[in-house]
Amino acid sequence: MKEYRICTIGDNDSPDALPVAKIIDYPKEERDYRPFAQNILCRGPSGYRLRMWAFEVSPPLGSELCAAVSPFADGSSLRICCIMEKDMARHHVTLLHGGEEILLADYTFRPYNGEDLQGVYWGGEFSFSDAVLEKIAGPLLKKQGEAFPGNFYKTCPDRHYGSFSPVDWNDPYGAGSMGRFVIVDY
Repeated sequence: MKEYRICTIGDNDSPDALPVAKIIDYPKEERDYRPFAQNILCRGPSGYRLRMWAFEVSPPLGSELCAAVSPFADGSSLRICCIMEKDMARHHVTLLHGGEEILLADYTFRPYNGEDLQGVYWGGEFSFSDAVLEKIAGPLLKKQGEAFPGNFYKTCPDRHYGSFSPVDWNDPYGAGSMGRFVIVDY
């Protein structure tokens, strides 16, 4: 089980210098096609922020960046996804709470794409208000030292499946496929 440290930052601070979770292990990929994907999850005073991006010049349709995290005291979880469709990423967030799947609409999304020294990338940045999430699912884990299960994924139908923590691809969002995410302040 891998551990990822969620850093705390100010609401207006950039996450650019924070530690990233790199997806470089694609166990089912038989060819030499392994896109380099990264994720940053951090906490600001008013909520969680997530940036997901992959270096792919021409991402195949259906390519997906996804995070599964359970930051709620009652074990409820969020599934946060960017899916490549045509020339832009579509996004959706699902809250799994009390046996129900709730499609969330009250969050901020900003496309995150461009080119730098590492290459061409695509993805998105999400911001979630503690007040909105707690209104739906109750108290969040948000103090230094608190930990919860989570994982990051990069998939593409019929091409590749990758993750930050090792995954049982028969149950990719199950408890056995989660790493440990811990909140730190440094």
